[in-house]
Amino acid sequence: MKNIFGKIITVAAASFALVSCDLNLFPEASVVYKKGDVILTSEDDITASHNAIYLYFRGLVGGFYNTLEELQFDGFNATLDYGNNYGAIHRTDDTFTASDQDIDSYWGNFYLTMKNYNVTIEASQNVADDLKDAARFLKGEAMVARAYSYLQLARHFGKDYDPATAETDPCVPLITVYDQNKKPERASVKAVYDQIKADLDSAYVIFSQLEDEDWSKANAMYFTPDVVRALYARYYLDVHEYAAAADTAVAVINSGRYELSADAASLKAVYEAGTGKEAIMQLFASRQETPNGYSVYADYNTDKRSSTGFAYSCLYLPSKKLMDLYDNNDFRKINWFKQTTDNPLIIQGNPINNVYIFSKFMGDPNLNADGFQHGRIAPKPFMISEMYLIAAEAYAQDGNSTKAKQYLNQLQNKRKATLTSASLENIQKEWLKETVGDGMRLSCAKRWGVGFNGRQPQTNAVDIIMSTPASSYAEKVMEPGANCLCWPIPSYEIQITPSLEQNPGYGTNN
Repeated sequence: MKNIFGKIITVAAASFALVSCDLNLFPEASVVYKKGDVILTSEDDITASHNAIYLYFRGLVGGFYNTLEELQFDGFNATLDYGNNYGAIHRTDDTFTASDQDIDSYWGNFYLTMKNYNVTIEASQNVADDLKDAARFLKGEAMVARAYSYLQLARHFGKDYDPATAETDPCVPLITVYDQNKKPERASVKAVYDQIKADLDSAYVIFSQLEDEDWSKANAMYFTPDVVRALYARYYLDVHEYAAAADTAVAVINSGRYELSADAASLKAVYEAGTGKEAIMQLFASRQETPNGYSVYADYNTDKRSSTGFAYSCLYLPSKKLMDLYDNNDFRKINWFKQTTDNPLIIQGNPINNVYIFSKFMGDPNLNADGFQHGRIAPKPFMISEMYLIAAEAYAQDGNSTKAKQYLNQLQNKRKATLTSASLENIQKEWLKETVGDGMRLSCAKRWGVGFNGRQPQTNAVDIIMSTPASSYAEKVMEPGANCLCWPIPSYEIQITPSLEQNPGYGTNN
């Protein structure tokens, strides 16, 4: 069969341009598409729609979409210069409400892209015969993107998947057909996860039937069978199908297409240069089409207040609790946490030395015209290290401690960390060490049923972090199962659709 992938994946870099995701750009009275419209009439239309899928997908990966939940937990402390950026979710006190603009943006942007995926899926089924193969492949791509979106929404706004209550626990509105006037109610957790599985099943069949061979590879810019497998592994772990989660993750590991870095320098290059074979998927990025950034953690630039002429600025610093998880020789500590020595951290106009900053996402200097690192890296939504963690956790949950230890130790060995037993506690610690900054803290906390008791700052950072009131900052406590583990449905959505049920702890629907 002809190679559909090679035919339609011919995207010029110029086609990638991040666009606004403001829902207000699409007023209720406008008519963009209605079922039955023929909008894919040529190969150019197929290619344009393919480009659009990755444009929207890339816009919702990394940066803000990871950082928001990371700052909710105990891994980071707000500095005196944080300016209340992400303040409400960092504190999760009574200022964290359904009117929070960050939460509203997260929800709204995912649902806006869902509209585009739904239109693409529907339109791909109404094409001329000579476009059917390419349009079907396009449909598969849109289904992968939709499955990813619903998994993200479910993990943030719905309860953890409990097989005993999933059929009645509320999740998020399930919209699979474009209808700009529809005001849907929240579907159950089970219904949303069932839709995720259905989309992945359909996409996997399409990819398998239309391609001569598996085109999965390290650093793939587009969806591949291994990307689908990685999403399957997340799905199976969430729904407690542990044998399937382990089998799927191990299949990706055993493919031989991906490798954990051999040394500290190689791990550094994965994030600063986009090289190596750790990324199952690595999206396009350039100086002109910059990715979502991470400058909230660390920015580096010229500064006359520094004796060297260069300095760092940070809104948040890694906590002592986070730093204490790592051995000193761990490649992750060496590369992802930089101690300010020669070049200081500037806080409140003063140079601060001997403090660790979070440098995992300092960035690729080639993505900035000035050649400095400003928190921009090519987005990496799926990494091979996650597959090791899923395999270890799934095997442990399934009672296979031997296999769990095998995959946990393989990851630890490659990171030069101390090898441990495969207790759930040790596996959880490894998740935190490996995926810090990757936007997985919320789903992990829900899945494990844990909270935290304080987020002590680094010893040398006590005087430069927010400390009043202490109960909202350094002494913050989050109980297991806390209401804030389910983010609030945005108040605007409640206003326009009063039938939407608000999550507990955020007031009524009025």
